[in-house]
Amino acid sequence: MKSYRWLAAWFCVVLGGSSWAAEPLNAAQVLRALMAINDTQVEAALERPLAARGSGMENRTNGARLSAVAASYTSAVSRFHHDARLLPALHRLVEMMQENQLPDGLYDSGNLDSPPDSAFILETLCQAQRQLVDDASPTTIALREQLRTVILNTAEGVRTGGIHTPNHRWHVCAALAHVHRLYPDAKWVARIDDWLGEGIDLDTDGQYAERSPHYTAEVVNPALVTLALLLDRPALLEPVRRSLEAQLYLLEPDGELETVASRRQDQRAGPREYIWSHYMSYRLLAVRDGNGVFAAVARWIERDFLANTMATRSPNAPLAQWLDFAELARELPASTALPETYTRVFPGMALARVRRESTSATIYGGSDAPTGLGLGSGLATNPTFFKFRKGAAVLESVRMTPAFFSTGFFYSNGLHAAEGRYQLQQTVNVPYHLPLPAAYRNAQGDYKLSDDGRYFSKLDFEHRPKQFRTLRSTVVIAERHGGFDLEFAVDGPAGVLVTVELTFRRDGKLEGVAALPETIDPRGTRAGATAAEERAESFILARGMGKFTAGADTIEFGPGTSAGAPGRMEGEDYTWINGHLRTQGQRVYLTGATPFRYTLTIR
Repeated sequence: MKSYRWLAAWFCVVLGGSSWAAEPLNAAQVLRALMAINDTQVEAALERPLAARGSGMENRTNGARLSAVAASYTSAVSRFHHDARLLPALHRLVEMMQENQLPDGLYDSGNLDSPPDSAFILETLCQAQRQLVDDASPTTIALREQLRTVILNTAEGVRTGGIHTPNHRWHVCAALAHVHRLYPDAKWVARIDDWLGEGIDLDTDGQYAERSPHYTAEVVNPALVTLALLLDRPALLEPVRRSLEAQLYLLEPDGELETVASRRQDQRAGPREYIWSHYMSYRLLAVRDGNGVFAAVARWIERDFLANTMATRSPNAPLAQWLDFAELARELPASTALPETYTRVFPGMALARVRRESTSATIYGGSDAPTGLGLGSGLATNPTFFKFRKGAAVLESVRMTPAFFSTGFFYSNGLHAAEGRYQLQQTVNVPYHLPLPAAYRNAQGDYKLSDDGRYFSKLDFEHRPKQFRTLRSTVVIAERHGGFDLEFAVDGPAGVLVTVELTFRRDGKLEGVAALPETIDPRGTRAGATAAEERAESFILARGMGKFTAGADTIEFGPGTSAGAPGRMEGEDYTWINGHLRTQGQRVYLTGATPFRYTLTIR
């Protein structure tokens, strides 16, 4: 986690106090702190060349930079207020935005000629223009007219263009609402109503369709807040409330958010999401609703993570929001306690969260694998089914793979929760195909290219009789004695190797485990070429108990079990293209064979 606590001492000086980290900030102090961060970023930016034209991502960077520089120039709170040194940067940034604009008004920004990516840029341009217009300095008259042309050209491309993903709809709407505030026209609102007419995709779990903490925080909730405020549509705040309430039960003590159920990039190993990305939404609804829990979240962020909220290229950097929406600057209501001890089941995600203050667990059976759609962007494909943390010690993932016709990871078909026990279950049927019935044969032997669930072949699988080999896997998870027991039962043909993988974060020390033998490739194949860093992070627990210690906290796990060398975790969907779905961290392997009966204790 990248935290900017080093700024706390500096803020003490800026804010005229010596106990900034210990005392809650009032609204005026928050604004001064945000502006101080912005001024520091602007000062550093003035010493660097502007982002050159390349992949297109510089357009988003320069749009965000324009908003930041405009905020420092126009605000009386800034040490750069009306500082002439900022004017050349403002002019050059607007010139670059105009030069990089495509004929239809859009921008390349990662994606080519992209309406949704241009919407992100458009919002930052509108933020800058709003600040310049309100300031009304004679020094920026020409600048504002040039920026107006850029904004309206971009807005037309965004209005008439399309999107890629669900969250894009709402951000396109938010960008057009900003344009409408600056340059009112019914056509902007008509397009907004077209998109909103599709309905907000929030489910009964309080999750949007993408189930992504990242896009919920960075796009959907801020967009709905913006629409509610700029178009005076308070009903659009209701899904935001429900979403923020749900996030409270996906929250770890250090501010990290659970991402395993996501259908977007944040389900991958590596990326982590944190509560500070939700800052603007929590603060707005805390002051509007008098919500003490939301106020507690906002104060937590203001105390520990305020600089993190400003480390973004998105239009959601909170300073711009504070300058745009006066309601954000109201004083927070009294705080009430955040939930720290609870059991919460999210049926729609097939996910359970159990938290006992600094100890927490996630049980997950909501992958999209049982849908039969395969692998691909936009699907929830993380095979992790259990996570556990005790203070600073984090078990990032528990996964399982039976070596059953290279079908790969165990993916539960849902989650059944009852009386403190959580059951995950998968049945895999692998066919042997019998001769085609006479009615489907042809003399040329040319049959339909089709899928049998594992591979494709011109065998017209659909019409063939089949014999099946079946494997049934069940994991029952129960909370016991301050930890959890994971009871494994895998049944099918005798002797099927089962590999269980536990992945711990890199910031701790393992004990009681053994190094992977040299004859075993850490990727799961025997005697292949191996990377030293992979082997250094791969271990086995054949017997006894293992320990993982980070800081003052220790997770104990075991007992060990071994029925052979660990197998490759990924199935043929991955290995065919030399792909992988690796966890990141220190991996400990346990193995057994069917009929497999084993209880893994994690404390």
